[in-house]
Amino acid sequence: MNKKLITYIYVSAAIITICTGVFFSIDYFRKDETKLDGNWEVEFYTEKSSYQPYIGMSLTYKLYFIQKKDEFEAIGETWYVNGKELPFSRHRNLTIKGTIKKRIAKGSYILVGELRESYGSINVNVSKDGLTFEGNFEGTAATTTGRINGIKK
Repeated sequence: MNKKLITYIYVSAAIITICTGVFFSIDYFRKDETKLDGNWEVEFYTEKSSYQPYIGMSLTYKLYFIQKKDEFEAIGETWYVNGKELPFSRHRNLTIKGTIKKRIAKGSYILVGELRESYGSINVNVSKDGLTFEGNFEGTAATTTGRINGIKK
């Protein structure tokens, strides 16, 4: 057989194998995308603060996440303080905007308080099943930092 023909066959087979591998790899990683869309309950637990009464406080928000590709936005309000439901007049709006890559979501938030707005950031890891997340937050309200946990409802 012609040496050029044999080389052509091997090179063609190698190219087809590589292209097939790339195609299936892209499909595999596409299935691993994390989807945040939907209703979540998200708890912010303050571990450190310049204002002593905030330390140990838990604020739980009901948020609705909307995701487009690797960007997300969550809109909602405070429902619970330290596990106790708030009267509707005490609910405060929270908006989070950020990005998600694989299972790591990072974002910035605006919390509309009774007296003023405060700002902060979140950094969370989403579970493999996409139903929970956990991580950390930092906020400008009394220089708060702590843990954040979310459960998809």
